[in-house]
Amino acid sequence: MKYFLLLTLNFLLIGSLSAQNGDKTTEKLIQVQLLSSNEAYYLVSQYSYLNDDSSTIENLRYQIQLKYTNDDGKTYSMCKLDSVLVFLKGPLSMSSLNIHFVNKDLGFIYGYSAVYAFYPILFRTNDGGKTWQTIFAGGIGTPFRRSDFFMFNESKGIIVNNWNSEPVFNYMLTLDGGKSWKQHSFNISQNDIRIMNAEGALSEVYSEDGHVTIIFRSPDNGKRGSGKILVIQSKDYGKTFKELK
Repeated sequence: MKYFLLLTLNFLLIGSLSAQNGDKTTEKLIQVQLLSSNEAYYLVSQYSYLNDDSSTIENLRYQIQLKYTNDDGKTYSMCKLDSVLVFLKGPLSMSSLNIHFVNKDLGFIYGYSAVYAFYPILFRTNDGGKTWQTIFAGGIGTPFRRSDFFMFNESKGIIVNNWNSEPVFNYMLTLDGGKSWKQHSFNISQNDIRIMNAEGALSEVYSEDGHVTIIFRSPDNGKRGSGKILVIQSKDYGKTFKELK
């Protein structure tokens, strides 16, 4: 059923190419968040060029939309993003966005702001996208850059800092459903900080029953097997971490 939903959503997006004021508008799927076998949120981007002229960036028109379906993508409703879009100036910020919904009502939009030196931006909704609370906007509220976001449940979550100038892993935790965040740190070796800070490094967060595993992978730059892995783990929802050797 999940595969059917993904195919249906992609079909809807491909079929939504349209003309607005004579300009061809292309819609592209960014991310799907499945809530159940027939229920999902999906984030899409739309772009067109003024007078269909793509020779200059000034002609680019770009926007994002967040849609919700509970019938396998047959119909959908639009979430209101006015309070979010005011912070996103230009396609570079919009193209970095991700969504994370804990349930139908509680969800987050997060990413980076190209306007604010790529500091993270985080918005929270508890009414299914009708209204949004600004948690972070640019460099306000958190010093982190290149961050990843994950909610373990409706109350607890983590923001992972993917760039640390010192051999210290910095992260933030929430205990109130993402309304407020508190900074924490964990000492790691100088060699391991290089893995975390490597250009193009990726992080993955896994959680089950209070056990949290974060895997950092440095790129192999085309040389198979040259990439390195750093694994840190917590058994108390991120209160304490240890490296796995």
